[in-house]
Amino acid sequence: MILYEFLKDNIGDYVNMYSKVTGLEGFGLLYAHGVDSVKGWRFSDCNKSHSVQRWINEMDGRYNALVIDVCNPKSRRVYSKKSLVVAPNGVYSGLRQCVGMVQVELFVPKIGYLDGYIFDAELEDLKRRVK
Repeated sequence: MILYEFLKDNIGDYVNMYSKVTGLEGFGLLYAHGVDSVKGWRFSDCNKSHSVQRWINEMDGRYNALVIDVCNPKSRRVYSKKSLVVAPNGVYSGLRQCVGMVQVELFVPKIGYLDGYIFDAELEDLKRRVK
């Protein structure tokens, strides 16, 4: 569900333009149950807990975008050096997103989180860099 929400509207255009600028391709998808603990934002895999940020660090630069479909109960922030990162800012479900209880956010390396105030300007900047 997050991938669909992420790719609709201008965000999909941004992802495509970013790929042309960086040469990175494809998506890395993390789909798992998410929790927050004293160790930070974690996901479960075969009854083991792993760091979401560590997964991002390991996948960073392998794909154009990393899509984190993992609940984020404490609204933890993410970071990457090369790949775009798409992640929820809370406990995610399609219904919670439709009613505005959670949003899917886009982290861009060297810029940070893009919000509606600067998104259009950043998209235009990427388009200029591709030409």
